[in-house]
Amino acid sequence: MESMSTSNTRKPFDFNKILVTFLLFSCPVFNTFAKPDIKWAKYQLPPVFINQGEFRNKGMGDAIFSFLQTRLSNYSHTDYLSVGVRIMRDFKLKPLVCSAMTSKKGREDFMIFSHPVTVLPSHNLHFSAKNPKLQFILEESRINGVISFERLLASSANLIIGLNIHRSFGDKLNDILKLYIQQVQNLDETTSTADLLYMIDSQRIDLTIELPFISYFVSRSANITVPIAIEPLAEASKFVKAYIACSNNAAGNLVINKINQIIIEERSSREYQQLFENWIPPQSRPSFRAGFKRHVIEAL
Repeated sequence: MESMSTSNTRKPFDFNKILVTFLLFSCPVFNTFAKPDIKWAKYQLPPVFINQGEFRNKGMGDAIFSFLQTRLSNYSHTDYLSVGVRIMRDFKLKPLVCSAMTSKKGREDFMIFSHPVTVLPSHNLHFSAKNPKLQFILEESRINGVISFERLLASSANLIIGLNIHRSFGDKLNDILKLYIQQVQNLDETTSTADLLYMIDSQRIDLTIELPFISYFVSRSANITVPIAIEPLAEASKFVKAYIACSNNAAGNLVINKINQIIIEERSSREYQQLFENWIPPQSRPSFRAGFKRHVIEAL
């Protein structure tokens, strides 16, 4: 009887042991079923990323992030908004950060780049379609159908171009602006793109240089109906390639390989191209489609 009593005695639950076990297996470090998390960095540059207003989360960058996240189902995804300097730091310090970027010298030290996800039109000339003094000069300034910025400014000392002289437009355009600085009306950073468009319409300035997808966003979001003509410049690169960049480590390399496969599979689809084309001005879309075909579809 004594031995039976001993064998049937149950030990009390060790709640501390149960708690430790639960914490260990609920922690991502020990839980083999936890998905790796990608931190998707967004920055304030509409219409790449749009964080407020009518078109919130409907920018080109927002769209490609969502498109990729849906197809990267083996990962969890966290979007966050920050500024350029902090995002660059995050690429170096955090385990897995991705963003939409252009490729610049030095970035490859801490970023891995995908195949080009799209091309974007470079700096274009913006002017009023109803400015009478421009019509003849513009036609005289064309080289192979594209306006030469240098020839345009040289043809008339009365033309006024409004922009911020501290902004970079590429080496060739920067050099021309320095040469014809007397025709430049310097506008500080408080002058918005919307202000520039209204100044062109009122002919307070004759011309400006801007990225066409930015001016198109401003026109749409602010309901600006100013008749602005947009023309490519002979001295500017025609397109800028955009990429997805991820942290330069094993985890980032694995994500980029998966993203490259998605790009290859989807790049020819209308759905994919529409992610970007929605923010390209209508008059620039034929050129965009040709550039997309050459640099995204046919280049790989």
